[in-house]
Amino acid sequence: MFTRAHLRVLASKNVLPITAIVLIAAVIRLFDFPHGYGFDPDATRDAIIAFEGASHPYFPLAGAFSSTGPFTFGPWYYLSLIMVEFLFKTPFAPWLLMTAATLITVVAMYDIGRLVESRALGYVLAGFAALAPSEFVASGSLSNLSPVTLFAALTLWSSTRILTTMRPGVWWYFVLGASLGLGINAHYQMAGLLIVPVLVWFFSSSRKVQTALAVMLGVFLTFIPLLIFNISHDWHTLRGVVEMYASRDRIYVPNSWKIYLGTFWPSLIQFIFGTPILVSAALLLIVPAVLCFEAFRKLLPRTVWILAIVVFLNIIQLRYYWGERYFPYHYYLEPFLLFLVGYVVYRLASIMRYGVVFSLLIGLSIGFSMVVFDYNRDRSFILAPDQTLHVVAALQANYPDNPIEVYKCDGDRGWIAEATTYVMQFEKKPKSGRPVKLGMIDAICSYPLDQHGRKVVGTPFVDLSLASENALKQASWSAVTTEGVFKKSAKWY
Repeated sequence: MFTRAHLRVLASKNVLPITAIVLIAAVIRLFDFPHGYGFDPDATRDAIIAFEGASHPYFPLAGAFSSTGPFTFGPWYYLSLIMVEFLFKTPFAPWLLMTAATLITVVAMYDIGRLVESRALGYVLAGFAALAPSEFVASGSLSNLSPVTLFAALTLWSSTRILTTMRPGVWWYFVLGASLGLGINAHYQMAGLLIVPVLVWFFSSSRKVQTALAVMLGVFLTFIPLLIFNISHDWHTLRGVVEMYASRDRIYVPNSWKIYLGTFWPSLIQFIFGTPILVSAALLLIVPAVLCFEAFRKLLPRTVWILAIVVFLNIIQLRYYWGERYFPYHYYLEPFLLFLVGYVVYRLASIMRYGVVFSLLIGLSIGFSMVVFDYNRDRSFILAPDQTLHVVAALQANYPDNPIEVYKCDGDRGWIAEATTYVMQFEKKPKSGRPVKLGMIDAICSYPLDQHGRKVVGTPFVDLSLASENALKQASWSAVTTEGVFKKSAKWY
């Protein structure tokens, strides 16, 4: 039984504050469960892959296709979704895994702050991670981009462990390499952090061949599935990356130092922190100014120096990236930016008159901006789960004794049919009865009947059961199945 004695022990170990922050983060992410999640095309596809992979089971060697080139990412994101679906067998298990990843990030950020400076800095970083709008987006999204922040945070955490310990164990170097490798597997933009192990090894107290090999081993092990896939498929990933690089001149994205520094970076800071654009621009000036001031006073810890160098080098290299700078592509920098901003807010308390008051005002203002930004986020473009659950319930009510087969017009690029088919996999299915063919209402394809199909009440479907398979095919209607989506998206090779 949980007693007051237990509470006193937890309080003495400073567990209660970070526990409270994690609980606040969980409430923010889950208070509207499951309506904060969405069935966008990528999310629906990935949920189907999780379901089918767990049902058969099947473990792919390649991951999601990139939107910037003809290649795939590593398979660990898909494998994690398949494993969690296998364990819990619920429609929203994949989304809950992404939510859990953001909660682990909160704990990691706390320990990073504790190791570098103090528990107080840890609480600041954990609070920022708990409220950050970008983390709120990642917690409700189902995309290979969503876990990148966690792997970047673990990379930062293991680096901090190494840099703040007199004799760091070889194990931490392996964790650093594995975290970095898993993040790169999830999205190749995280390759921008490959400089981290180089700097960490050089500045650590254990510059040995064994530690360098441990980092490389950690990275290598995470790439074994993708390596096997490439060896057996004519180096598909490498060829795709080379083709993307060779065709980079065909892609035009307005780019200049003025646009990059004056528009992109303030907007990225706003995406992460939710601060107004002018405040975001001000943070870009205040943070380096305070860091330089602390360096001049010789009070800047070595770990902060290294993290600042990592961010600076990525600022330079990102300027010359020729593609679209989609904000979630930069999740890998989020823990570093959270740390630098949090560190500056924390240090302001000691470097100026009335610094504690000023630091509290800035910290609370950023936190308030995060909450407001989260609350006002536009979600109208997302197919909400309650819509899909309502449609599935209506279909079950209309056809309680018949198996349901969903069709969609070949010209329909929406994913309502796929989302409906996915959720129906978790409903009790009739084992007998005449199958009912239901088609998504669409203005592109003609109906394969003399009369329009009967609209199913409470749904965007029409009953096409009287049409033969040949008539449906001639009218460009195709069956939607989770098996078909899985084969096309994860079992295509």
